[in-house]
Amino acid sequence: MGRLKTLWSIGVILGLSAPAVAADFSPPPPPPPGPIVSELGSGWYLRGDVGWVEFSDPGKLPLGAGLPFDRVGLRETWSVGGGIGYQINSWFRTDVTADWRNDAKFFGVNSGSNYVNGYSIDNGKIESSTLLLNGYIDFGAGTALRPMSAPASASPRTTSTPTPARSPA
Repeated sequence: MGRLKTLWSIGVILGLSAPAVAADFSPPPPPPPGPIVSELGSGWYLRGDVGWVEFSDPGKLPLGAGLPFDRVGLRETWSVGGGIGYQINSWFRTDVTADWRNDAKFFGVNSGSNYVNGYSIDNGKIESSTLLLNGYIDFGAGTALRPMSAPASASPRTTSTPTPARSPA
């Protein structure tokens, strides 16, 4: 019986020291690949512009009936615009913009008779809007300083609202 006890003890020890493979779980399988997503519209962008307009020499502007003004003034104004564009590749992009320039108040003093027969004071407001088609060539793509060339095609519209002219007596 001593021999049976010895064999039984060896069997128990070997059974306890063997790895327990039946209770281990294998790692979960990787998730199935998701749907292939193609990025649509990655080159599209929106732009907005806000500006301040000062006229450097309004006497050179073609205002009024073409008579030279002795004194002329054109007040500063502001402008706003926006557009949508598309970057075709890393060095070329294009956009369409619309801009509107707020009313700029105008006045001018002139006399067709060199002040012999009097003079006139013209007042009014000038408003303008533009529609631009722009193309940009980026010469320094990937650098901190990006020089570019931007040819544009414009469709401007300018309206003027005159106030009644008065001639002092």
